[in-house]
Amino acid sequence: MEPKQPDNSFAFARYGVRVMAVFAGILAAAGLVNLVIDPYGIHRIVSIAGINAIKPVADTNISLIKAYQVRNLAPQVILLGNSRVESGFDAGLLSEQFGGVVYNNALPGATIYEQWRYLENAAAVGSVDHAVVALDFLSFNTARPRVNPTFVDGRLSRMTGDVMSRGTVHDTAQDIISVYFSLDGLQRSLETVLRQDDPRAGTRTPFGFNPVIESPYYWDRLGYGNIFERKTWSLLQRLHRRDFSFAPTARWPEGSLTYLERIISLCRREGIRLDLFIHPYHGWMLESFHTAGLWPVFEDWKRAVVALVAADDVLNGSLPPIPVWDFATYNRVTEEPVPPDGDVDTVMAYYWELSHYKESVGTEIALRMYSMDPDYMPDGFGQQITLANLEEVLAEEMYARAAYRTNRPEEMARLRAMAERLDDGALGERP
Repeated sequence: MEPKQPDNSFAFARYGVRVMAVFAGILAAAGLVNLVIDPYGIHRIVSIAGINAIKPVADTNISLIKAYQVRNLAPQVILLGNSRVESGFDAGLLSEQFGGVVYNNALPGATIYEQWRYLENAAAVGSVDHAVVALDFLSFNTARPRVNPTFVDGRLSRMTGDVMSRGTVHDTAQDIISVYFSLDGLQRSLETVLRQDDPRAGTRTPFGFNPVIESPYYWDRLGYGNIFERKTWSLLQRLHRRDFSFAPTARWPEGSLTYLERIISLCRREGIRLDLFIHPYHGWMLESFHTAGLWPVFEDWKRAVVALVAADDVLNGSLPPIPVWDFATYNRVTEEPVPPDGDVDTVMAYYWELSHYKESVGTEIALRMYSMDPDYMPDGFGQQITLANLEEVLAEEMYARAAYRTNRPEEMARLRAMAERLDDGALGERP
């Protein structure tokens, strides 16, 4: 009779339990570390200077951060737009003015479709009673993709009829794993701790504002004039290479203006006050639109925006009309002189470069739109546009542009040189 073999099944089972317990412990420890360090600033349960107060890795996943951060804050006022809004409006300061929590829900490169979806997501919180949407001409272009690579539709809440539903369980679960229980999450936490003393580290405030901490080092080294030329050349190349349209395409089956309609409709249905404004592009950017032959399209876009709002006013005549503020004109802010290339001492007051304005401009926009300071003098900066006055405003812009070009011969020569290089086909070179 052969000897009975020992039964190792229980030993293997115990070993498996131990392995699973160790693995679960590691996951729990990782989750706790990531929750406390909070590299993306989603919860901000603990904020310690020198440990995790600065969020230098926030840039890597802004679309995820702002999908969930708005739910945690439950703001009364939400700002929507792209990077021009994100770096131009300190929502924390505006909270004092508005008398409620203001959240900067702007996303770098956001299209009008993405802005609509993030408004839906914010409306699901139930606390939002005021939305300020910054309209960017370029974000309506249906020749570009409808969403950016980091955009995940499934993580956002959605309105179906009169019912608001949360994001999908699948995408939410993936986000939780990615942020709290992944090796990447631990690496982000470690990087957050190690870069607290990095003077060039970017961050986001608890209210979604990008204070552009890293930019002074960039601009001080090259000078504003050099940056303006580089950014203008880059913009001209993009406009030269890409078609421009608001009409339906394969990527945008319904066109782009329909999403502004949806923004308006959602705000009316949910009782959310809506204010619209068009960015104050620097004069060099307005000139770039002319150089690219897009000025007629730009004017038609303004007409289309005003027409959509006018149609809503007809449907909702008993409600306050939705204002459209136009800052994309030649005015004292957008005409700020650009230093010559090589000047590394002059600091511009209003702009980082031709398309991104500083927080000082965001403050002026708020003052202009909401009369927060009775002593504020707009001096031609910003005006409301309607069907009744738009054509007159557009005609006045031609005179303002002529004066701008006459008064800036040196700057116009620099722009003209870039336009001539475009004609020569030098698209791969830098200015």
